[in-house]
Amino acid sequence: MKADNLSLIAAVNHATDTLGLYRAELARILGLNCADVSDSQNLELLFASNSSVRSQAELFVYFFQLLEILFPDDTVAMVHWFRRENSKLGTTPFLAMVDHGQLGKVVDVLQKKTGSALRQ
Repeated sequence: MKADNLSLIAAVNHATDTLGLYRAELARILGLNCADVSDSQNLELLFASNSSVRSQAELFVYFFQLLEILFPDDTVAMVHWFRRENSKLGTTPFLAMVDHGQLGKVVDVLQKKTGSALRQ
């Protein structure tokens, strides 16, 4: 496994675990099928062969980094924000990402909230 793929997979897994996401939910966020995210070797192959999947994974990691900026060392607050209704999104960030494919919109909301203009 290439080192950059390994670190991306580790970051995706860390964010997924911290937020209490199921693999099926991660798959929907990344635009994949559940079986595609079942193991790291599948993800590595997808990252190497599909630039849009890799970009979506990098955006997901960036989303999580913004959450960490907004809620340093406070996983409970982070998860609460993620699962709570957000007036700017018209739904919860969780549902915006999983059901509506709006990871980019959630990132935009977080960037405004954190004052961060950094992009990966």
